Amino acid sequence: MVAVVAALAAAVPTIITGTSSADIVTYTAEVSIPVAPASNFAGTGGGDGWDISLTPDAVYHIYHHSSEMRVACHKQVDATNCWTDAYKLVQDGASNNFSTSNQSATVIDNANGRLYSYGTRSSDNAVGVVCIDTTLPAAATNLFCGFTQLGTGGSFGTASPTAGVEIGTKFYAFNYVGVAGVQGTSNTLMCFDMATQSACATPNFDVGLPAASTTGSPGASMSAVGTRVYIPLEMNTGTWLACFDSVTGAKCGGAWPVQLSGPYSNGAPIPLMDTSGVITGVCLPNTTAPCFTLAGAATATPPGLGAAMGSTTNYNAVPLLLGDRVYIASWEGETVRCYDFGASASCPNFPLSIQNAGLVYTVNPDPQRPSCLWINADYGTAQIQNFDAFSGQACGAGAIRVLASSAVPPGPECTPGAWTRLQVLDPTRGEYTQGTVGFRDNNGGLIPGATDVPIDATGGADLTSQPLGASRPQFLLSLEGHNGPIGQVTIELSWTGERLASCGAPQATTTTTPTTINIPVVTPGFTG
Repeated sequence: MVAVVAALAAAVPTIITGTSSADIVTYTAEVSIPVAPASNFAGTGGGDGWDISLTPDAVYHIYHHSSEMRVACHKQVDATNCWTDAYKLVQDGASNNFSTSNQSATVIDNANGRLYSYGTRSSDNAVGVVCIDTTLPAAATNLFCGFTQLGTGGSFGTASPTAGVEIGTKFYAFNYVGVAGVQGTSNTLMCFDMATQSACATPNFDVGLPAASTTGSPGASMSAVGTRVYIPLEMNTGTWLACFDSVTGAKCGGAWPVQLSGPYSNGAPIPLMDTSGVITGVCLPNTTAPCFTLAGAATATPPGLGAAMGSTTNYNAVPLLLGDRVYIASWEGETVRCYDFGASASCPNFPLSIQNAGLVYTVNPDPQRPSCLWINADYGTAQIQNFDAFSGQACGAGAIRVLASSAVPPGPECTPGAWTRLQVLDPTRGEYTQGTVGFRDNNGGLIPGATDVPIDATGGADLTSQPLGASRPQFLLSLEGHNGPIGQVTIELSWTGERLASCGAPQATTTTTPTTINIPVVTPGFTG
């Protein structure tokens, strides 16, 4: 997994279908949800990775701390291997291997099927990004599609480079080398641009490293928080937390880097947010959870944050954001931890105990299934598995969860003023005997006064009587008596709101074709 702070998948702007006044209009959007297969299954492995990257139908990971770059692939439908072999070895045209770090982060460009990971070339210790073509036939013996050198390493073996993090189309990692300060590409933040499939215009950045040599191998992973990268650094002058601003392309302003009170070997830094979900700084994921403002000043820790985070290790990364929640993996009890900044408390149903998996490394986003999260662990019969971000159950269990934020454009001005109707388009009403729609708030909690609404003979459900108000709720769809498994559910959501161009509304009364938003199927856990 790329070390990315993930947000809810934003829909392309929805479309106006009519007006009810000069300023209030009715929006509609179609959402397609392929339904999950079985809730539990296992598949063969062949080694452990650190994170995962997902295409619509497969799960990829790269074995970490290895002298060779081995990529594994599993089909999401049944967890079987994509290929005859458990993995494919990735080498360049001269048969050079690429070693992988302890935190073998991956990121995939689903537009072209190219998977990227940082690696070190065996022939010359060149450090950079390896390209892996996942679209090649299953019989292909080597998926290599290029290597972009961004530095030279070698001091710390599999401890460097650090985990990669993604911000926009940029893929960053820190080239930790045991020399005094910044020397050439040593001790710089490396940058690869997935849009151009080449080094960024500025491939190496100085993040304000003190002019002194490092004292040991890298500890904690760096992380991306909003548009910033935060990097814990072990120096002979102490432990520092550096900050890079991807907008300005330079060290963050203010007091950065800040010196920490002692050695740091916990997980990657996590975001600090206010109760409305706005990022206001950064915190460290441990039992005390010290926090800093965007300017680098020490600031108060939110109530209960340290207890919610518990103890993490340098293998635990990276923070994952879902609305105003932050999720992390922890070796403490093999758990996924969650803190809700909106409620200033640990999330309901968390910490989530992960079963049949040991040494849980990462909690990973699913770019096409906003409410489904994945973990990767060191070992176990369910080494890779997924869970619903709110209930903690396997993603395929229970009702089909549809997040309003999958259909409604981001921005508080686009929050629906009133919800009017939910229409099931597929399967057709004659294909199931009965159905209901339930409701939860945007954090998965009960909505006072809300009751399940039956799906009528046309496949529709009237929402006007429900106390949803101006909100972005979750819809829980249950269909019963279907003849055979349901392959996909497509619904149409309708709501009213102010006519705003930023929300997709034209400035004149216009009727256009609704936008379709595809959210592929969620799959249950499996061995990786």
